[in-house]
Amino acid sequence: MSPVVSVKNLSCQQGGTILFSGANFEAWPGDVIAITGPNGAGKTTFVRTILGLMRPAAGEVIVRADKKGYVPQRINHEAGWLPFTVAQVVGFGAGSDTQALEEALEVMGLWEFRRRFWGELSGGQRQRTLIARAVATRAPLLVMDEPTAGLDQASMERFYSWLERRRQMGGVIFFVTHDCSAIASIEHRLVVIDRGLREVAHGRHRC
Repeated sequence: MSPVVSVKNLSCQQGGTILFSGANFEAWPGDVIAITGPNGAGKTTFVRTILGLMRPAAGEVIVRADKKGYVPQRINHEAGWLPFTVAQVVGFGAGSDTQALEEALEVMGLWEFRRRFWGELSGGQRQRTLIARAVATRAPLLVMDEPTAGLDQASMERFYSWLERRRQMGGVIFFVTHDCSAIASIEHRLVVIDRGLREVAHGRHRC
C-alpha cells in the first residue's frame, strides 16, 4: 500500500514570504488530518498546494488519487446572481452519477432545497451546498478548509457522521479548522502549522 499524499521537503510561501520549509508528511487511506495553527501560518496555502492550486517554493507533493474534492475557505455571499440551483451546484461534483448526487443532497440535508437557486439560499445553506458538491465527487482525497464555518448544529452532526463513514471506507480527508475539538469523536491526526509542520496527536482527542 502506498500513501495517498506524500509531502517531501516542502516549503510554502505567500506573497514572497516563506511560511514554512522542510515539511515532510504522508497521508494514508483512512486518514483524517485535522490542520490547525495561528492565522497566517500557511494552513490554506498548504492545502491549496496539495491540490495543485499553488506552486511550492521548494520540495514536492505527490498525490496518488484519480479524483479530488475541495471545499474552499470562503464563499462569495454576494454572488447571488449565479443561475444555478442547489442540485446543479452539487451536480458539478457528481457529474453523471445520479446516485452520488442524491446521496450528497441527503447527507447535507438539502433534498428539500434542491430546486432553489443559489441567490435564494442563506450563508449556511450555501456552505452545505459546497460541502455536498465535494461529497458528491466520491473522491478518494478530500480537502476541506474550515468547512463547518456557518453551519448549524444539526448540519455539523450530519457532516461529522458522514466524515466518519468516509474515513472507515478508506478516504483521505485534510480538514483545516480552528476548533479541532469539534472532531474529537473521530479518529484523526492533529497537525499544527506554525513556522513548520508537525503532528502533535493521533486518535480521538480534544486540543
